[in-house]
Amino acid sequence: MTKGHITEGGIRCPAIVHYSPLTSTSGRVSHEFCTVMDILPTILELAGVAHPGTMFQGRQVLLPRGKSWVSHLRWHQPIHDECQDFTGWELFGERAIRRGNYKAVYIPKGPLSEKTLWE
Repeated sequence: MTKGHITEGGIRCPAIVHYSPLTSTSGRVSHEFCTVMDILPTILELAGVAHPGTMFQGRQVLLPRGKSWVSHLRWHQPIHDECQDFTGWELFGERAIRRGNYKAVYIPKGPLSEKTLWE
């Protein structure tokens, strides 16, 4: 399946991260699980800024669900506890939840949606 689905084609993809104070010039390959939800906590930690909480400039905001990559970039520590952490998401009505090496996927039955008619 492709990136328009919640299967591996849409979630297992490469990322290149370079931040001179934390990464070596030789680089390395990591197979650590991470998600786009981890980017905000990482940037906030690197900037030394706390998340504003549930209110920002008079508006209600959600707390970040991700975890910072800083300890992984600096000391190669895991980002997520693969045995304890659940990560779930939804895309175009398809849903998935992941824990460690296991992932449960729900793809609803029914007629093809307009987004897949070209296939």
